[in-house]
Amino acid sequence: IDLLNEDIYNLKSEINELQDKNIKIAQDNIALENNCKSFIERESQKTEEMDNFTGSLLSLITYYDPKLDKKTKEIAEMRNDELPIMVGSYSLPERAGRLLHAHDSEINSIAFNTHGNFFATGGTSNTVKIWDSRNSNLKKTFNAGSLGTIMDISFSATSSLIMGTSSDSAAHIWNIDNGTEVHTFRHNGTVLCGRFASDSRIITAGKDYRFKIWDTRTESCVQEIRTKSSCCDLVTNSSGSIIAGHSDGYVREWDIRNERATSEVQLASQRITSVSLEPLSESRVLVGVRNNTLAIVDIEACTKLNIFRESSYISSFDHSRVCFSCDAKYVLAGGKCGNIYVWDATTAKLDRKFEIVHRSPIVSIACNPACYQFVSCDKSGSVVVWD
Repeated sequence: IDLLNEDIYNLKSEINELQDKNIKIAQDNIALENNCKSFIERESQKTEEMDNFTGSLLSLITYYDPKLDKKTKEIAEMRNDELPIMVGSYSLPERAGRLLHAHDSEINSIAFNTHGNFFATGGTSNTVKIWDSRNSNLKKTFNAGSLGTIMDISFSATSSLIMGTSSDSAAHIWNIDNGTEVHTFRHNGTVLCGRFASDSRIITAGKDYRFKIWDTRTESCVQEIRTKSSCCDLVTNSSGSIIAGHSDGYVREWDIRNERATSEVQLASQRITSVSLEPLSESRVLVGVRNNTLAIVDIEACTKLNIFRESSYISSFDHSRVCFSCDAKYVLAGGKCGNIYVWDATTAKLDRKFEIVHRSPIVSIACNPACYQFVSCDKSGSVVVWD
């Protein structure tokens, strides 16, 4: 009996151990099942995101690559994505794409929005027009009145607002969606240029030797900074500084808080016509000069990095704009004889020249920030789209 009792006790102990193991296995199975479900959900989400990304990328690539088959392009067009054009193995266009008779008279300014899906033109008719950069269709027209000439154009970062500075002593700001003029900010004289620091903060500069900083929420000028000479063009960086090109041939960086120039570089005795911030840089700018040269300047280091020249290049106007390509590998400018010049940004050597693409002097040139597309405009009101 004692032996049997001992065997029974041992069996019960083994049964208890087996039950404990079964419970542990069951718990592990539940945990494993939950982990598998979570893994499957994560992978499914990643797959969906990748499918969406691939579809968007396919749409963009097929639109810009006519060599792909027709069916693939049809699929891309059906998606009708409006994402920025992504930079791949493309390079600068080799020939003009489309000619637009954009305005009945001279165009003074041309600019892309942040995402590169629109560009705008403005000129002597005091009219601003917005165009679709993919097909060059006219999207919107804004009129600032019968008096004056649009001197400069700028989009807000969200592309909800567009500003046209004018010779009528005002900066006009429109809501792009509904087409209404929502703000009008004034100087004592021609407003030569302006930029959005944010959707609620705008910086303008005019012939009255002043920067004015405006708050769109209160419709008021919150700060004025007197300058040594009139500002012809300006950009802002993330630190809040203004980098401006002036009529006395200097590029200056202005500290808004202290209301003074913290650094300056003299490029010529003639006026600066254009200032363009290098992509992904806070201090390097491309500068157009009325003496028929371009320069890359590091304003923080007060250093000229490169000078760009070509014997046949002649800057057309006091407000002619030049630009970097989207990857900052090239600098581009349009000349008085209708030619477009492309220099290597590193070596300062002329990379190519497109001859007589415009029948009148080229006023400005702008590069799409999302791809190698660029646009040029001239005194007769024409725009050439390069893609």
